[in-house]
Amino acid sequence: MNELLSRLPHKPPALLLSHVYEVSEQSAVCGYTVSDNTLTVLQGLSSAYALEMLAQAAALVLTQSGAQPLSGMLAQCRSLVCRQPFFSFGTELIIYAKLEGLSAGVLALCSGRVEESGSGLLLAEATFSIYLNNQ
Repeated sequence: MNELLSRLPHKPPALLLSHVYEVSEQSAVCGYTVSDNTLTVLQGLSSAYALEMLAQAAALVLTQSGAQPLSGMLAQCRSLVCRQPFFSFGTELIIYAKLEGLSAGVLALCSGRVEESGSGLLLAEATFSIYLNNQ
């Protein structure tokens, strides 16, 4: 499943997924371990990057649903709640992204959450839209 990551235009350190555990036409479950090789602050990775993690996981869902954009972008964040200021180095994250629907064929409406692996502690959650540039 990790070969699916090659479908994303991101490369390290901007690629914020390291594992794909499951992906369907409606949802994806991915993993990421915070390391000092990523875009970091002194204490770890800013939790604001949860939105980008979720958008990358949602893009994998779009590759399965056939709506994969030739190029796409995060268009709107309707909500983002981060429960801590950063993700510490060594923290294993589980990223859950869900495709809620398509609007006019150009916006993918998505939601998701980021949890700490093992404990299931909710670290961040968001609702957002991805613009699909299929031109």
